Amino acid sequence: MSSHAKTILLKRIKSVELATGLESLIDKDVTHGEHNATANLLRKGMGIVSFNILEDFFKSRTREMFDFISSCRVRFDMLPDRFQTAATQGALKALLYRVGLEKKNNGDWLSLIHDETKNVYSTSQYPFTVSSISMLSDSSNISPADIPEVLKCLNITGGWSILKTISDAIGGGVLDLNEAYKNMFNRRHHCAHEADFIYQYTWLNNAINDIIAISAAFDIALTTRCKYIERFPEEDFSSHSVRQVFGYRFLVEDANCYREKTALDSDRTIKRWDSVDSALNTLLTRVRSRDEFLIVINQQRRICDWYY
Repeated sequence: MSSHAKTILLKRIKSVELATGLESLIDKDVTHGEHNATANLLRKGMGIVSFNILEDFFKSRTREMFDFISSCRVRFDMLPDRFQTAATQGALKALLYRVGLEKKNNGDWLSLIHDETKNVYSTSQYPFTVSSISMLSDSSNISPADIPEVLKCLNITGGWSILKTISDAIGGGVLDLNEAYKNMFNRRHHCAHEADFIYQYTWLNNAINDIIAISAAFDIALTTRCKYIERFPEEDFSSHSVRQVFGYRFLVEDANCYREKTALDSDRTIKRWDSVDSALNTLLTRVRSRDEFLIVINQQRRICDWYY
């Protein structure tokens, strides 16, 4: 399943990555007080924007997941209890919050109520439509505790631990995804509310890799479960968790080529490709037929893209 949310995420992260190379963000020695103060101000802004990019990805990817499940042949009463609660009670809770925002901004709050209550009512029928505001839409921020709740609505247990397992398998390189998210969450709060807060330059580069690792793991977890729902719409969700998980294939950038591998730590190269595009033209159909995710690793040994 193609994800527009992922495409937008990577495009935005590329802009952040390019911006981190600007000298105006880097401190000079203590004699350049004005420059350093300005650099810190810019870094604080970048820190806020970077975290907002990740939050927006979570919201957009979750909306895509709801849309995908709505298009499957699964009955609403076959979905996990947490999913049913999110699509009904959760949507109504978020609706109250969103209506308040619409009224504050002189928006069309009445149409919002009509549209979303239709979605909630549709869950009593077949087919149904899941409200796009069922999760991650009842407040302005996404806390570290919110992410496991999205996974639970698809009966994916383990929360941040399962995301860490996925991240490790694809070369995410982050010691603790939950802690990384908490750090970004807290730093964003400090940047927005503390005038004297110092945002370290190294945090920007770390944030880029942390965001990619977290996003890739989250996307892979949702995509895997959604594909099982699509294939086995009449089976109980508990059967999905015991199925063989999807595998991984890698394109590792190396000098002037990309090495195709089935394991990152393996010395064995299956094939050398001149470019990512040439590899994708051949490999995408193959990996989908084999239930594999294709992970692209750059020369810095970091994830830069992923496909299914």
